Amino acid sequence: MTRQIGEGGMAEVWEAQHLHLDTRVAIKFLLPRFAGDPELEQRFLDEARRHVQLPHPNIVPVTPVDGHGYMVMQYIEGRNLEERIRDQHGPLPVDEIHAIS
Repeated sequence: MTRQIGEGGMAEVWEAQHLHLDTRVAIKFLLPRFAGDPELEQRFLDEARRHVQLPHPNIVPVTPVDGHGYMVMQYIEGRNLEERIRDQHGPLPVDEIHAIS
């Protein structure tokens, strides 16, 4: 793993180098304190399933998960939405919101 690039309520995301494909990826892990909790593991798996069902140019594709508390995504360089909103010092302009969606 190269570096942590995000963390949420139940997971963290790390940048990594895929050993076989020689490309950068983002790996989302269920936080260790939630491992072994069947309800939270199911929520994480449900999130991955919903993610795969939402093909959209502005949604990063997810590779299939194996139920072990992680999912692998394409790594995309750039700022995240939280950083963009913070830099804007408030809501994004409507035309930018439309461009994102």
